[in-house]
Amino acid sequence: MLGLRRGEVLGPTWADVDFDARSARIERARVPEGGRIVVNKPKTARGVRTIYLPAEVVSDLLRLRAVQEEERRAIGSCCPVEHWILVDPTRSGRPYRP
Repeated sequence: MLGLRRGEVLGPTWADVDFDARSARIERARVPEGGRIVVNKPKTARGVRTIYLPAEVVSDLLRLRAVQEEERRAIGSCCPVEHWILVDPTRSGRPYRP
């Protein structure tokens, strides 16, 4: 959906999403490399781009962000705040493995 590669779906942070402009900036991808996960630029130079989000995706992202805030408050301080900057982390706020 939206022409994103698997690693690009797992890379964006909430700072990359502009709800007013209904867009997201794709600037990083989470990819497996040598048995670990690294954050790189997208696969090609043209991969760094702004994508425009359908209204349904924007509303889904707003709901997701609200759920994440509730989960973060419920879990408390056991998980570092930087885990929660990702748009699509696991329930504990950690990144998914691509």
